[in-house]
Amino acid sequence: SLKLNLLLLFIFNSSSAQVTPRISCIYARSVISGFTHYVCEASMNNPDGFDGFTEIAGAHLPGMTNADVTSFMRRNETSTIIPRVICSQFPNLLRADFSNFEIQSITNDPFSQCGSLTWIRVFNNRISVISEATFSNNRGLTYLDIANNQLTSLPGRIFEGMSQLDTLDLRNNLLEVVPGETFQTLINLRLLYLNNNRISSINPAWSSNL
Repeated sequence: SLKLNLLLLFIFNSSSAQVTPRISCIYARSVISGFTHYVCEASMNNPDGFDGFTEIAGAHLPGMTNADVTSFMRRNETSTIIPRVICSQFPNLLRADFSNFEIQSITNDPFSQCGSLTWIRVFNNRISVISEATFSNNRGLTYLDIANNQLTSLPGRIFEGMSQLDTLDLRNNLLEVVPGETFQTLINLRLLYLNNNRISSINPAWSSNL
């Protein structure tokens, strides 16, 4: 009957629209900034922000394991969050590049198990919310790029304790007010980019310890 056909069509369309979240890696060796990294080039199909992954698929190069992975970068597809499985599976990451994934928020402390990270880039996503604890276990960072996102504010202590940070890029966001204590512990900061935001005044406290 017509009603039955319409019902079956609705069920088919609904089920076909559902996306099974998945993460996989193609592994490779690559020289980055003069250092040879073992890289996960990741495909993440995760438009609904699923964070219950237990493993990342992919076949390692001969003789290599998860413990050897030092760099993570995008290959294709998108994810609205940074799943925690990445750092739980690759705890020895030195570099993490999450550019162009269409990430919307970072509130699940995805880097907490990657204590060796020195370089994080989340450039050109749609991040509007970021938690104060996001980088709390990444005090050895020297480079952090959060440019080209949609942040309107920053937690005041988000960069606390990053005494090794050399470069911080916050360009092309929607920042209006940045708390005075935001940059006070960045005693070795050399480059700070804040252009193309909505900041209307400079807080002298920003540079009190720089």
